[in-house]
Amino acid sequence: MSESTIAVATRRSIKRHFPLGSVMAKGSNNPITLHSVDDDVFVRLWSLIAETMVVTVELSRPTKEAIATLVSERNNCSVCTTAHRMFGAAANRATSVQDASEQEKGKLHQQALDYAGLVFDAMAQQKDIGELSASTGKSKRFSRLNDSAKAECALVVVLFSHMNRVVSAILGEEMSTAMFSIPRAAARVLESRGVVKVMNKIVSPLLAGAFQTKHKAGLTASLFPEEGYRGVQAPLPNHLQRVLFAGLERSNSLARIQHWVIGFEKQTLIQDQILSKNLIRFLEDPTTAPPKSCAPYLHPDQALNWAEHSLPGLMEAWGDLEDPGEQAVAWVLVLTTFAPQAVYHSTYWYTLVKFLGEDTARLIVVWWSLRHTLKSAKGLDYEIDVNAMMKKQVLRH
Repeated sequence: MSESTIAVATRRSIKRHFPLGSVMAKGSNNPITLHSVDDDVFVRLWSLIAETMVVTVELSRPTKEAIATLVSERNNCSVCTTAHRMFGAAANRATSVQDASEQEKGKLHQQALDYAGLVFDAMAQQKDIGELSASTGKSKRFSRLNDSAKAECALVVVLFSHMNRVVSAILGEEMSTAMFSIPRAAARVLESRGVVKVMNKIVSPLLAGAFQTKHKAGLTASLFPEEGYRGVQAPLPNHLQRVLFAGLERSNSLARIQHWVIGFEKQTLIQDQILSKNLIRFLEDPTTAPPKSCAPYLHPDQALNWAEHSLPGLMEAWGDLEDPGEQAVAWVLVLTTFAPQAVYHSTYWYTLVKFLGEDTARLIVVWWSLRHTLKSAKGLDYEIDVNAMMKKQVLRH
């Protein structure tokens, strides 16, 4: 089956601009192309990745790769951790030229990592950044980070909180298995820390050239010709508005994702009766979450045990979740939220695929991950004059 024009254009853009683009543009089993189950989310997610990671504004690519690695390690996503260690090694090699400001760059890099860690903790604990910063004594540690750099840090954390979740849930633990069908036992050896360290030394010189190319904002604007030079006009919700400090193109990229999430939920899931409003309310209910004593860092076995003992009773209490298909959706999405590593190869995932087909099952997990990530995003909640900021960004652009 041939792909749509926009899907072909998206793959061409990935191939041209992303490190290892010739590999990452192919198939449907790598962290980017798993989103290709829907053309609209595929192009929008790629735009967010490109404008956030490939374009350089405040933070260097090595710093952003270090943030991506930090988030992936904390989320126990071995696939993303492996990939970003490799990309980080290549980016460091490409930007290893020493100059008079190297020490200052090092301090900026460390503060960005520290701030990214604070953003991650705020998302995991669902606490305000300012409150958490004050309680941990970190309120004065970020003097080298301006508003733009802080927004960029937060955006990288938000992006990879989603990427880690869907990769763990849909692709499992080993990228080699997902992308190249290498047996899992062999993939574990290939992706062990020692082997990856050796491979980084071999691959990083080959990748370094891709990180030396400087890309300006608007890298993916041509994929959205209907928007014109001003981009997305609808405003973001208040808790995401700080992304405007990271630039108009990044704001547009995040807004496109937000609009897709809302539209897909209303126009496809609910309208086509794939999911009911009652099921979505159930998924959002605080009592559906694991007890705070074991959240937010649930081991997959712990998550499965909690789900098996708690979810049936919770669903029964709602009284209108008796359809086996909806129950399968509920199990998978609850696990996707709290322990995505428990989804892959679970009986619940196979049941969902049986009811909906693999593409639709993947798409629902992508939608839910993006919805949950954007709703729980921290570090981008800032009250600003949106019109004034948009006008300033357009003039600068």
